[in-house]
Amino acid sequence: MSEMGGVICLVTPDRRMSADLARDFWICLKTLVQGGCRWILVDMSGVTFLDSTGIGAMINAAKLVRQGGGELAVACVSAELTAILDLVSFRRFINTFDTIPEAVGFFEGRRGS
Repeated sequence: MSEMGGVICLVTPDRRMSADLARDFWICLKTLVQGGCRWILVDMSGVTFLDSTGIGAMINAAKLVRQGGGELAVACVSAELTAILDLVSFRRFINTFDTIPEAVGFFEGRRGS
């Protein structure tokens, strides 16, 4: 976890986002929001497995951060995980980007509006 540009909080989960780790992931995201982070970027490049609990943690965090006028986005999702996210219409709720620079550009645009 780190802060990019003093404004965007970058979260980089690795390997599995499943029931056994989703609670910790949710606590991490919730702590960021409660600590004042309005812009959260989840870098999925290291994630090899994702289940409904991991998806739920991201959706719940997005709802929470939006209450404060912020946004959560996801970047670097593998083709396999993209297929899973598409099955549950994830991208209707959370913006996804191919690269981190694309996601940072999205946040820059949001901050300017």
